[in-house]
Amino acid sequence: MRFSRKDKHGLAIMGLAGVIIIGLLVAQFAIAPLPTDKKTLCPKSDDAQYSQVFLLVDNTDKLTARRQTDLRRELRNVANNLELGERLTVYEISSERNGLSLPVFDMCRPTRGEEVSAWTSAPKQAEKKYKESFERLLEELLSGFSEQIGSPTSPILESFADLSKQLRIIDGSRTEVRVYIFSDLMHNTDGYSQYGRGATLDFDAWKKTPYGNRTGANFRNYPVTVLYLINSAITRPVEHREFWLKYFNAAEAEYTWEPLQ
Repeated sequence: MRFSRKDKHGLAIMGLAGVIIIGLLVAQFAIAPLPTDKKTLCPKSDDAQYSQVFLLVDNTDKLTARRQTDLRRELRNVANNLELGERLTVYEISSERNGLSLPVFDMCRPTRGEEVSAWTSAPKQAEKKYKESFERLLEELLSGFSEQIGSPTSPILESFADLSKQLRIIDGSRTEVRVYIFSDLMHNTDGYSQYGRGATLDFDAWKKTPYGNRTGANFRNYPVTVLYLINSAITRPVEHREFWLKYFNAAEAEYTWEPLQ
């Protein structure tokens, strides 16, 4: 049987299409995803490589409506900029634990509908899973922050020391690490307080004290975004800012200072 040039062209196109479809099907099964934890959606394997994002939220003072709006905006910005598979871990600065709380949110960002092919997956189902398993929990977290009433102390320095330990543990095991801090940085504990006109805000003097030695931190040159909440209780704002700029420099943080009015 002889085929015309037009028939041969059509057969060639069909053959190429068949090869592409078979290739997609093979790829779907050959590149199987790593098993993930049902709660965190992160890979179970200790050898899995992924990026880590930490967010520290200071609600030791009751969040005003304005600060709730700020927190909602910043948390959404962080979440919306997560790459597929990046892990977001959120801590509170906890008066009860005198440092960081246990994680109040800890998940790897799942696939979104726009990131899957309609040929091999179901975009609508992927987006639905993202909204139900990830976005909904973030919204619940924000609602929980708005209901809290504040704490008698603000262990900012202890929280940074706790985070420093976490960074040391994961150092080298993550492809990338970023840190966000949402706080007015008004440290207040029995051992040291930044409230009042007589407060010690000389960083060089503070770091030589036993308290300064005990609460030291090292951010290992990871990028740190400081979302600095302007607070009317800061009676010496220039000195307070200078204290923390020196602190982050000494702690080897590649920091960005972003004041929120």
